[in-house]
Amino acid sequence: MIMKTKKRFYIIALLLVPICLLLLVSNSAIDINQNDQLRVDYVGTKSHQVKIDYVNREKGFVFLAKSKISLADKEYIKATLLKSQSIIYVCGKGLRLTKTSSIYDYIAKRGAHGKGAPRDEFKMALESYPWQMINDTILITSPFELDDDHYFILTTIPGNKRLTPVEYYPITNELVLTKDYFKQNHIDIKENVEYQFRVDYYNKGECEETITDDFKFEYIPIIF
Repeated sequence: MIMKTKKRFYIIALLLVPICLLLLVSNSAIDINQNDQLRVDYVGTKSHQVKIDYVNREKGFVFLAKSKISLADKEYIKATLLKSQSIIYVCGKGLRLTKTSSIYDYIAKRGAHGKGAPRDEFKMALESYPWQMINDTILITSPFELDDDHYFILTTIPGNKRLTPVEYYPITNELVLTKDYFKQNHIDIKENVEYQFRVDYYNKGECEETITDDFKFEYIPIIF
């Protein structure tokens, strides 16, 4: 009876291992190749169409990461990287500032590196260009450990107001900055305003490292 129980346990364990690995891969930090496929989940344009490789496309269209995307500054799309289910937002202004025209090149320029990547790359990514809050959200892949004891704090510039710890997705290790998060910190995010913050990394309540005092973003209104 004991042998049968042990055998059943090992069989279940063997079955669970690939399932757990699949879950980890499907939620991993952004790892993208030129020929990876993405699906358009939302089109933030008045016509609800976006030009991909010079042809108008709509929600549900599947395209390659290297495909050319045409958007005006305040237009955007939300897409899912099919191999990992990672969510990606990109707007016309972000493409223009990074001098890119594809999601593959945009991510490469943005320095979206995952946990364990060099910290100076993360600093450069935060400082290189103003970020855009698209669909009321900014997602930033972090190379730092994130949990209840390890977190980021934003401080307003000017004003020196310290906000609550930045929210994050634990599996993808992405920082999640939302309009609601800032509202909870008594900051009403508005269009046509560039917001600037100092970014500090905390370890068990103590500031371990100041990453930058030049993290900037602007709000891109939702287009219904």
